Amino acid sequence: MKPEYLHYIGIALSIAIAAIGTGLAQGYASSGIMRAMSRQEMGGDAIRRALMIGLVFIESGAILALVLSFFLLTHEFSVITFPIGLVHCSMGICMGFVTAVMALASGCAVVAAAESIARQPAFSQKILSFMMISQTFIEAPVILAFVLLLIINTNIEESISLAEAIKLSIAASGIAVGAIGPAIAQSYFSAASGRAIGLDRNAYGRIFSFSLLTQAIIETPVIFVLISTLFVIFKVLPPVGTFTTVYSLLPALLVVSVGTSSAAIGVSAVASKSCRLIALDASLYTRIFRTSFIAQAFIESCGIYALVVGLLMILRA
Repeated sequence: MKPEYLHYIGIALSIAIAAIGTGLAQGYASSGIMRAMSRQEMGGDAIRRALMIGLVFIESGAILALVLSFFLLTHEFSVITFPIGLVHCSMGICMGFVTAVMALASGCAVVAAAESIARQPAFSQKILSFMMISQTFIEAPVILAFVLLLIINTNIEESISLAEAIKLSIAASGIAVGAIGPAIAQSYFSAASGRAIGLDRNAYGRIFSFSLLTQAIIETPVIFVLISTLFVIFKVLPPVGTFTTVYSLLPALLVVSVGTSSAAIGVSAVASKSCRLIALDASLYTRIFRTSFIAQAFIESCGIYALVVGLLMILRA
């Protein structure tokens, strides 16, 4: 395969995969909006606002994927070598994948908000605010992935070796794998918390504060992956045994990506149930709050263990 093929495949997949995920997410969100509008006529205007705002948030990831494609298209290399093509292909797949999974998660938040507005049309403004905050948390990994890929792009030189190219490709794959867990967790939790507000609007303040803390905890795996990926990007390869070092970075990064992702899913499971219980009986808020965050602390410790082991593997590689 010619190196140029890899280069253009990466550019194409960046926007193609992102478009698939974004299109499915917007279709899912729109169908949920239609169902909500059929249930409640009073909240029609607010539900339409939720649709417009929600679709804009979902679309933002695809715009970043488009920008990355332009970056790759306007490269300054006189010749595309195989290592350069390999890194560009990895970058494109990574950006498209992260955008797609996060767009699907964001769609769940829009549907939950629409259902809550249908239940509580007089409370629509606060539900919309809650939806936008949830989508902001969900889109954060897309922005971080975009920034990391730009850092990778600045580390590509025309004389880059194959070992360096594989190292940067591993870094890009770590970002993609690390986004799976937070995407599943955020989709599950944003849907549960959004619907909980529709059950009891008087519990909004409690659910809001609880959700902010929980979503911040769910996002910590993304920070862990960010740290470990930066270690991989700036890892100096030895002159001897270069490929042995490079290939040992893959399991190290997978330890962090997979380990922290499972912790995020566990946290969302506990927090989602807690949100519903708070909505059903707000008098139990203090007890549920304390118990839930104790459980989340223990679950999150597993992600910290994975981070420590992964960083030690990277440093000793």
